[in-house]
Amino acid sequence: MSKHKELYMEQFRSAGVLPLGPISPWPEGREIRSIESFSGKGDSKNINKIQASSLEQLKGFGRTAAQAAMNGKTTKEIRNERLETCFSCEHFISDSARCGLCGCFMQAKTWVAGDHRKLCPAKKWNR
Repeated sequence: MSKHKELYMEQFRSAGVLPLGPISPWPEGREIRSIESFSGKGDSKNINKIQASSLEQLKGFGRTAAQAAMNGKTTKEIRNERLETCFSCEHFISDSARCGLCGCFMQAKTWVAGDHRKLCPAKKWNR
């Protein structure tokens, strides 16, 4: 697990509650790091590693949402296989758990049932 991920997890544990609504108990300073990552400053440069444009990411989200609406949720076994494949993929961005090709958050996308060839842009998922 990366140092940043451990730090964020600890900050969420110490906050005591999950973020809810427009006024939320986000850990202090987290919003500053997010803004810095978009401006190219700071320690996180994940936004620069994503190859898909904002429009391509939006289209990909639509395709994934359509697969989820038609097929629902996959089994835990398939989801774990997909996550392991993603973790070993050269396009996986470990700091944010996102795919570098499509920009999707893999913790969520791997739960979507449907055509694995349409869900993984690198065509690495077996099922």
